Amino acid sequence: MAPILDFSETAASVWVKLAAMLTRGAADAHHDYHWPTMCTVDAQNQPQARILVLRKLGIDPPQCVFYTDIRSPKIAELIAQPHVALLFYDERTKLQLRAAGPATIECNTPRLQQLFAGLPASAQASYTTTQPPGSSITAGEMIEHTTTAEHFACLTVNLHTIEALDLHREGHRRMLLNLHKNELTWAVP
Repeated sequence: MAPILDFSETAASVWVKLAAMLTRGAADAHHDYHWPTMCTVDAQNQPQARILVLRKLGIDPPQCVFYTDIRSPKIAELIAQPHVALLFYDERTKLQLRAAGPATIECNTPRLQQLFAGLPASAQASYTTTQPPGSSITAGEMIEHTTTAEHFACLTVNLHTIEALDLHREGHRRMLLNLHKNELTWAVP
């Protein structure tokens, strides 16, 4: 397989290529980009990382969309410091993407009520526990659920930059894509 990143590409053509891959990741639960790692900073200024499910990619403006429980600890972290890093890695292509930008949180809107109603019951259960995520329970304790979308939230990361590292036996390639300035910079891998 040839390297994915081509030295002759422009910022626009690289974004089209990466957006197609991320869009596929959002749509295909078996694609590695479906499960990125999100990094935030907690109240003790310590890094926190967790896997999320990529639900949608916005092209213009460039955005990654995730669902979450509004009571999750990451929400307080994002309110205090909205800038996040996302890490995607595709094992098959050996392409790592590090994306960064500020996150916004949407909750309790009519749009989200409709979105929640369209989710399968198994997916809705992730956002309807009576206790907040991370709450202590005893071993084997049944987790109770509500039937409302009151804790369902949409987390949108507005992508400012993407650094791509193409790991290839013919030579690794690294580039930084600034999506706001439409600039592409090549770097030592």
